[in-house]
Amino acid sequence: ECSGRGFGRREHALCWQLAASPLLGALWCAPGNAGIENEATCVALDPMNFDGLVSFCREEAIDFVVVGPEAPLCAGLVDRLEADGIAAFGPRAAAARIEGSKGFMKDLCARYGVPTAAYRRVASLAEAEAFIAEQGAPVVVKADGLAAGKGVVLAATEDEALNAARDALDGAFGKAGAELVIEEMLVGEEASYFALIDGETVLPLETAQDHKAVGEGDTGPNTGGMGAYSPAPAMTPALCEEARERIVEPLVRGLAEDGTPYTGVFYAGLMLTADGPKLLEVNARFGDPECQVLVPRLKSDLLAALMAAHDGELKDFDLRWSDEVALCVVLATKGYPGAYEKGSTIRGIDAAEALRDVTVFHAGTARGDAWHRRRRRARARRHGAGHDASPPPRAWPTTPSGGSTGRKDFAAGISAGARSELNRLLGELRHRPIIERMTSENRPLERQAPARAGAPFGGGLSFLGVTPLRRCPYLPGRRERSIVTALAGPRADLAYDEMLRGGFRRSHLAAYRPACPGCRACVSARVCVNAFTPSRSLRRVIARNAGVTMSVMPALARPDHHALFQRYLAARHPDGTMASMGREGYGALVEESAVETRLAEFRSSGGRLYGVCVFDIVADGLSAVYSFYEPLRVKDSPGSYMILSLLGDARERALPYLYLGYWIDGCDKMDYKARFRPLEVHGADGWTILDAREGGQDVSNH
Repeated sequence: ECSGRGFGRREHALCWQLAASPLLGALWCAPGNAGIENEATCVALDPMNFDGLVSFCREEAIDFVVVGPEAPLCAGLVDRLEADGIAAFGPRAAAARIEGSKGFMKDLCARYGVPTAAYRRVASLAEAEAFIAEQGAPVVVKADGLAAGKGVVLAATEDEALNAARDALDGAFGKAGAELVIEEMLVGEEASYFALIDGETVLPLETAQDHKAVGEGDTGPNTGGMGAYSPAPAMTPALCEEARERIVEPLVRGLAEDGTPYTGVFYAGLMLTADGPKLLEVNARFGDPECQVLVPRLKSDLLAALMAAHDGELKDFDLRWSDEVALCVVLATKGYPGAYEKGSTIRGIDAAEALRDVTVFHAGTARGDAWHRRRRRARARRHGAGHDASPPPRAWPTTPSGGSTGRKDFAAGISAGARSELNRLLGELRHRPIIERMTSENRPLERQAPARAGAPFGGGLSFLGVTPLRRCPYLPGRRERSIVTALAGPRADLAYDEMLRGGFRRSHLAAYRPACPGCRACVSARVCVNAFTPSRSLRRVIARNAGVTMSVMPALARPDHHALFQRYLAARHPDGTMASMGREGYGALVEESAVETRLAEFRSSGGRLYGVCVFDIVADGLSAVYSFYEPLRVKDSPGSYMILSLLGDARERALPYLYLGYWIDGCDKMDYKARFRPLEVHGADGWTILDAREGGQDVSNH
């Protein structure tokens, strides 16, 4: 006699698998949903009503309970059931704190040497402000307690971090935000590690990976999960072993040594960094939607495995798994995760379930005169991993108005196999190799945490991370670090328009902005086109280049341009990060763009190639991306002449600004930009005119 607790798609998947066990006599679920009714007897009991649950278990002689959601686990449901002589699968409240308190989890990591992000627990705004100033942006601000997946804010700036801390401490997440964890932002690919624990033994489960963004290409606001697949390409056997030995086993031993042994599912959220896997979070139960792709691949008896974990008998227990791929696609009411219609009728479930290898898991559905739903999951399983495993649109249940939404782009993560070479490229996020890797594999970079719903740059971004610290190439003794985001989706151009106005700059399919610790020397700069008048020195530049002409053309790589590019790098930047860039790299520099990009080609009076400038056309101006020129003509100041020419082009297009990238206070190499007046720079107060006393180097030799 077995009972489950919950009403979501995770609980439906568990009941679906438990119902197949030969050990099962009868199965109940509290409260259940319209889909779970097909697998178990649903009972109208709140999982937080401990007295009611205990009474029901006694009445029905239930001898084993599987607790699905985190809230009753952290509140002590397992403790209460066990105290009344009812066996229950899941950690007791003291051990479930590893999910219920992020600060508890981080302290446990610190005590037992588990790799995780640098952090601090804070309970006041003053403490938060002190650590944010010490750590520097970007940081992650997390509510300590359970906040239904909404208590994490990725803060790109110190002001944003402080505002997030203030909101949480002021009650935005209720009691969950009374204490906070603020930690450094890790960069890499996210992955998950699952295991069954019997208090001592760690029995690994298969791997899975989810997608939380509502839109294809990982765009749009974050959700509880729009789908998942198993196995996860990122979690290679070597990484699984490393995660078990360095992260899961030390925590399990630590909890046992502290007198709070852990029994249940252990779900570790990981970041695969350049230094190996690091722990982001721990969940004390099956993941959702990961559970929906794990249990269909399990060929062993799930109930037997859960009972063995409860009884401390996992040491010699073996699990068998299908080598097929499982894919879960979420179908949600149109408008989700924002405002959406509730109580709408669902049609097509029977037709979907009649398809080979397709199962529908329900969440928030109820049976009345018709089927109603809030959200539901379609799970498809296919042999192998070399094709699109997504259910075809005809298999998707719909409302009469067609008001449902779902994603069909997860198979890109499955079909390419184990291609997690991102770790060795993390230090090159601003340059071509990682962008080439991202695009050639047809998948976005993963992010540590998605942008908040309603964030100003939402809808066109698929990644937000930070590069590792490294030597600054512009200012001696300084260290360089950048915030990086991949531009993706149909609104990438609109997102970049806002980002450019917010101080970001584009490179390939990414946008970046300096976020260096203790240094604010780099500021975005733009020339006010209509107010610009060339100075005497700039008029001399115009005179020296009287025979040079500019032609605007599509952004396509050409052999003669590439040859000039190589000569320029060899002469001007032989030790730079782009010096080794080959033909493919140059092609990516010119052609890979999520916005409207053009080439400005410059030729001398005799038709000889003089220079090339890659530039973007944005909502309020032109933005110079990269320029190079004939090094033998350096005395003619070709770089400055190309800027002057772009200013003329912007004026003809009636665009108010020419964006020049970054002006760096104290760097002679960048000081020439200050000669293009009036020059606005972006700082804490937005765009302001650069003081005429700043800058001053002549434009000669640029």
